[in-house]
Amino acid sequence: MTVLKEISKLRILKEVMQRIKFSHREIWATMDLSEEIRNPLPKEYFRLLKRKSGHGVHVKRLAFGTKADFLRIQNRHVI
Repeated sequence: MTVLKEISKLRILKEVMQRIKFSHREIWATMDLSEEIRNPLPKEYFRLLKRKSGHGVHVKRLAFGTKADFLRIQNRHVI
């Protein structure tokens, strides 16, 4: 049974990092490109995704944004 819960903006990064650390099969993530451009996620987040991917965890990221946003961010992080 999936339970939804609200997470405050102040705690969301910590919560996400914990969930990534304990993932074993796959990680689904969404990304608002305009928000990522304004407030980039820390490098540790991407290092953790890369490490999990190297251990066989499937990482899937769905991004939302304009064509200009995609062009600005397309080479920023490669997992």
